[in-house]
Formats: sequence, structure tokens, C-alpha cells
Amino acid sequence: MDFDLWKKKTGNHNVEYKKDYVGTQRYKDTVEEIKASVNNIMKFCEKTSDNFNAIELKQVFTHFLSIDFNDSYYLELAKLGKYKFVTDDSDFAKYSNHDVEIFTSVN
Repeated sequence: MDFDLWKKKTGNHNVEYKKDYVGTQRYKDTVEEIKASVNNIMKFCEKTSDNFNAIELKQVFTHFLSIDFNDSYYLELAKLGKYKFVTDDSDFAKYSNHDVEIFTSVN
């Protein structure tokens, strides 16, 4: 997201993420902001295993027809662990064929 903001601010829309943005001071500052945010979020979260062996791949592939594979996998992981999901990924706002409680500000 910050890459897109950076492109707009600099007016250079022909830049590449890894080649031109990664390593810039803007990128490094954004990484620090993300690290601080994740550390704050982790004060309220618990790390857990993903129990890949228990994930219903058939369901992952079913969701995958409408949303990204990793998003589909996260839905099944949240369902398995009875987790609540907090995200800004718009795929979750447009896909409701699941039993997972999702919190997002994306409409």
C-alpha cells in the first residue's frame, strides 16, 4: 500500500517495487512503523501453530474459486482454530461463504 502512495507522491508511476522502492528511506521507515504496529497487536494475540495437517484442503480449494489461495487457507485456519480474523484485505469483505467472524473496515 505504501508503495502505491510513494509512487503517487513522487509522480513516478513506472517504478518497480523491489528494484526502486525496497531499500529507500521511505521503505525503511514504513518497515519500522509496521514492526511497531505488529508488536502492539501481539500484546493482544496468541501465537499458535497452523496445524496444516488438520486443514480441509477441499474447502481451501472451494474458497479458492472466489478468493486468493492464501486467503482461502486463512479462512480454513480460522475456522479450525475458532479464531476471529482482523484484516484489511478486501477479498474477505466480498466473500461471505464461511463461518468465520471477520473484522474489517474494507467495504
